[in-house]
Amino acid sequence: MISPSYIAGFFDGEGSITLSFGKRARSKLNPNILVCSFNFTISISNTNIAILEKIQAKFSGKISRMKMPPNRKQAWQWRLHRPELQKTFLMEILPFLFIKREQAWLGLEYLTTIGTRGCSPTQAAWDKRTEIHTGLWKLNARGTTERIPKHSIPLLVREKFNPKKAYSVEKLAEKMKNMRSKRIPHSRMGRYLTDKP
Repeated sequence: MISPSYIAGFFDGEGSITLSFGKRARSKLNPNILVCSFNFTISISNTNIAILEKIQAKFSGKISRMKMPPNRKQAWQWRLHRPELQKTFLMEILPFLFIKREQAWLGLEYLTTIGTRGCSPTQAAWDKRTEIHTGLWKLNARGTTERIPKHSIPLLVREKFNPKKAYSVEKLAEKMKNMRSKRIPHSRMGRYLTDKP
Protein backbone atom coordinates (compact mmCIF):
# COMPACT_ATOMS: atom_id res chain seq x y z
CA MET A 1 0.00 0.00 0.00
CA ILE A 2 1.40 3.40 -0.98
CA SER A 3 1.87 6.01 1.74
CA PRO A 4 0.03 9.37 2.00
CA SER A 5 3.35 11.22 1.64
CA TYR A 6 4.05 9.47 -1.67
CA ILE A 7 0.52 10.23 -2.94
CA ALA A 8 0.91 13.87 -1.89
CA GLY A 9 4.16 14.21 -3.85
CA PHE A 10 2.57 12.52 -6.85
CA PHE A 11 -0.50 14.79 -6.55
CA ASP A 12 1.69 17.91 -6.37
CA GLY A 13 3.08 17.04 -9.77
CA GLU A 14 0.21 15.32 -11.58
CA GLY A 15 -2.98 16.23 -9.70
CA SER A 16 -5.51 19.02 -9.93
CA ILE A 17 -8.27 20.55 -7.81
CA THR A 18 -10.93 22.40 -9.80
CA LEU A 19 -14.21 24.12 -9.09
CA SER A 20 -16.36 25.05 -12.08
CA PHE A 21 -19.86 26.33 -12.72
CA GLY A 22 -22.25 23.65 -13.82
CA LYS A 23 -25.32 23.90 -16.04
CA ARG A 24 -27.45 27.02 -15.67
CA ALA A 25 -31.17 26.57 -16.13
CA ARG A 26 -34.49 28.08 -15.18
CA SER A 27 -36.14 26.55 -12.16
CA LYS A 28 -38.97 24.19 -13.12
CA LEU A 29 -41.06 25.47 -10.22
CA ASN A 30 -40.36 29.15 -10.85
CA PRO A 31 -39.10 30.40 -14.24
CA ASN A 32 -38.01 33.67 -12.59
CA ILE A 33 -35.16 31.86 -10.81
CA LEU A 34 -31.91 31.00 -12.58
CA VAL A 35 -30.28 28.01 -10.86
CA CYS A 36 -26.59 27.18 -11.20
CA SER A 37 -24.64 24.30 -9.70
CA PHE A 38 -20.95 23.93 -8.91
CA ASN A 39 -18.73 21.01 -9.93
CA PHE A 40 -15.87 20.29 -7.53
CA THR A 41 -13.41 17.72 -8.85
CA ILE A 42 -10.17 16.16 -7.64
CA SER A 43 -8.20 14.35 -10.33
CA ILE A 44 -4.81 12.88 -11.24
CA SER A 45 -3.65 12.24 -14.82
CA ASN A 46 -0.77 9.99 -15.78
CA THR A 47 0.37 7.45 -18.36
CA ASN A 48 1.00 4.84 -15.64
CA ILE A 49 -2.38 3.31 -14.88
CA ALA A 50 -0.91 1.02 -12.18
CA ILE A 51 -0.26 3.89 -9.75
CA LEU A 52 -3.75 5.28 -10.39
CA GLU A 53 -5.27 1.89 -9.62
CA LYS A 54 -3.43 1.83 -6.28
CA ILE A 55 -4.81 5.28 -5.44
CA GLN A 56 -8.27 4.11 -6.49
CA ALA A 57 -8.00 1.06 -4.25
CA LYS A 58 -7.19 3.30 -1.28
CA PHE A 59 -9.61 6.21 -1.85
CA SER A 60 -12.17 4.87 -4.37
CA GLY A 61 -12.98 7.09 -7.39
CA LYS A 62 -13.12 6.37 -11.10
CA ILE A 63 -10.39 5.85 -13.73
CA SER A 64 -11.12 6.80 -17.33
CA ARG A 65 -9.18 6.63 -20.56
CA MET A 66 -8.13 10.05 -21.89
CA LYS A 67 -8.36 11.03 -25.55
CA MET A 68 -4.82 11.45 -26.87
CA PRO A 69 -3.31 12.51 -30.22
CA PRO A 70 -2.10 9.60 -32.39
CA ASN A 71 1.57 10.37 -31.68
CA ARG A 72 1.16 10.55 -27.88
CA LYS A 73 1.35 7.80 -25.27
CA GLN A 74 -1.98 6.75 -23.80
CA ALA A 75 -2.83 8.57 -20.55
CA TRP A 76 -5.42 7.84 -17.86
CA GLN A 77 -7.27 10.00 -15.36
CA TRP A 78 -8.43 9.20 -11.85
CA ARG A 79 -11.33 11.34 -10.58
CA LEU A 80 -12.93 11.71 -7.18
CA HIS A 81 -16.40 13.29 -7.01
CA ARG A 82 -18.20 12.32 -3.79
CA PRO A 83 -17.76 15.04 -1.09
CA GLU A 84 -17.12 12.64 1.80
CA LEU A 85 -14.40 10.83 -0.17
CA GLN A 86 -12.88 14.12 -1.34
CA LYS A 87 -12.62 15.33 2.25
CA THR A 88 -10.95 12.10 3.37
CA PHE A 89 -8.44 12.30 0.51
CA LEU A 90 -7.53 15.97 1.09
CA MET A 91 -7.23 15.57 4.87
CA GLU A 92 -4.87 12.61 4.49
CA ILE A 93 -2.45 14.20 1.99
CA LEU A 94 -2.65 17.84 3.19
CA PRO A 95 0.22 17.61 5.75
CA PHE A 96 2.58 16.45 2.96
CA LEU A 97 1.51 18.80 0.15
CA PHE A 98 3.81 21.58 -0.98
CA ILE A 99 2.77 22.95 -4.39
CA LYS A 100 -0.99 22.44 -4.11
CA ARG A 101 -1.43 23.13 -0.39
CA GLU A 102 -3.45 26.32 -0.94
CA GLN A 103 -5.73 24.60 -3.44
CA ALA A 104 -6.33 21.80 -0.92
CA TRP A 105 -7.26 24.29 1.82
CA LEU A 106 -9.72 26.01 -0.52
CA GLY A 107 -11.13 22.64 -1.50
CA LEU A 108 -11.77 21.72 2.13
CA GLU A 109 -13.34 25.14 2.67
CA TYR A 110 -15.68 24.51 -0.27
CA LEU A 111 -16.72 21.14 1.15
CA THR A 112 -17.89 22.89 4.34
CA THR A 113 -20.52 24.75 2.25
CA ILE A 114 -22.19 21.49 1.23
CA GLY A 115 -25.19 20.71 3.42
CA THR A 116 -27.79 17.98 3.46
CA ARG A 117 -28.45 16.36 0.09
CA GLY A 118 -31.62 17.69 -1.51
CA CYS A 119 -31.65 20.95 0.47
CA SER A 120 -31.07 24.28 -1.26
CA PRO A 121 -27.91 26.14 -0.14
CA THR A 122 -28.17 29.53 1.52
CA GLN A 123 -27.16 32.72 -0.29
CA ALA A 124 -24.13 32.94 2.02
CA ALA A 125 -23.03 29.48 0.85
CA TRP A 126 -23.39 30.53 -2.79
CA ASP A 127 -21.33 33.67 -2.15
CA LYS A 128 -18.63 31.61 -0.43
CA ARG A 129 -18.50 29.14 -3.33
CA THR A 130 -18.10 32.00 -5.81
CA GLU A 131 -15.24 33.40 -3.72
CA ILE A 132 -13.54 29.99 -3.58
CA HIS A 133 -14.06 29.55 -7.33
CA THR A 134 -12.19 32.83 -7.93
CA GLY A 135 -9.37 31.76 -5.62
CA LEU A 136 -8.90 28.37 -7.27
CA TRP A 137 -9.16 29.94 -10.73
CA LYS A 138 -6.28 32.30 -9.93
CA LEU A 139 -4.13 29.56 -8.36
CA ASN A 140 -4.65 27.24 -11.32
CA ALA A 141 -4.22 29.94 -14.01
CA ARG A 142 -1.22 29.56 -16.28
CA GLY A 143 0.98 32.42 -17.47
CA THR A 144 1.94 35.76 -15.95
CA THR A 145 -1.07 37.80 -17.07
CA GLU A 146 -3.60 38.33 -14.30
CA ARG A 147 -7.15 37.76 -15.47
CA ILE A 148 -10.38 38.00 -13.54
CA PRO A 149 -12.85 35.14 -14.14
CA LYS A 150 -16.16 36.20 -15.61
CA HIS A 151 -18.74 35.05 -13.09
CA SER A 152 -22.40 34.80 -13.91
CA ILE A 153 -24.70 35.07 -10.94
CA PRO A 154 -25.25 31.55 -9.56
CA LEU A 155 -28.66 32.31 -8.11
CA LEU A 156 -30.70 35.11 -9.65
CA VAL A 157 -34.19 36.03 -8.53
CA ARG A 158 -36.20 38.62 -10.46
CA GLU A 159 -38.25 40.53 -7.91
CA LYS A 160 -41.68 42.04 -8.55
CA PHE A 161 -42.19 40.04 -11.72
CA ASN A 162 -45.65 40.45 -13.18
CA PRO A 163 -46.26 38.79 -16.58
CA LYS A 164 -49.63 40.52 -16.98
CA LYS A 165 -47.94 43.89 -16.60
CA ALA A 166 -44.97 42.95 -18.79
CA TYR A 167 -47.17 41.91 -21.71
CA SER A 168 -50.61 42.70 -22.92
CA VAL A 169 -53.16 39.90 -22.93
CA GLU A 170 -53.04 39.82 -26.73
CA LYS A 171 -49.25 39.48 -26.82
CA LEU A 172 -49.25 36.68 -24.26
CA ALA A 173 -51.99 34.86 -26.22
CA GLU A 174 -49.91 35.16 -29.38
CA LYS A 175 -46.84 33.72 -27.70
CA MET A 176 -48.83 30.82 -26.26
CA LYS A 177 -50.30 30.14 -29.70
CA ASN A 178 -46.81 30.09 -31.23
CA MET A 179 -45.63 27.69 -28.54
CA ARG A 180 -48.54 25.34 -29.20
CA SER A 181 -47.77 25.43 -32.92
CA LYS A 182 -44.13 24.54 -32.05
CA ARG A 183 -42.75 27.76 -33.53
CA ILE A 184 -41.33 28.57 -30.09
CA PRO A 185 -39.76 25.62 -28.19
CA HIS A 186 -41.03 25.05 -24.64
CA SER A 187 -37.49 25.49 -23.31
CA ARG A 188 -37.45 29.11 -24.52
CA MET A 189 -40.71 30.21 -22.96
CA GLY A 190 -39.02 30.99 -19.64
CA ARG A 191 -36.84 33.55 -21.39
CA TYR A 192 -39.80 35.10 -23.21
CA LEU A 193 -41.80 35.47 -20.05
CA THR A 194 -38.95 37.34 -18.34
CA ASP A 195 -38.11 39.66 -21.25
CA LYS A 196 -39.00 43.30 -21.08
CA PRO A 197 -41.86 44.50 -23.30
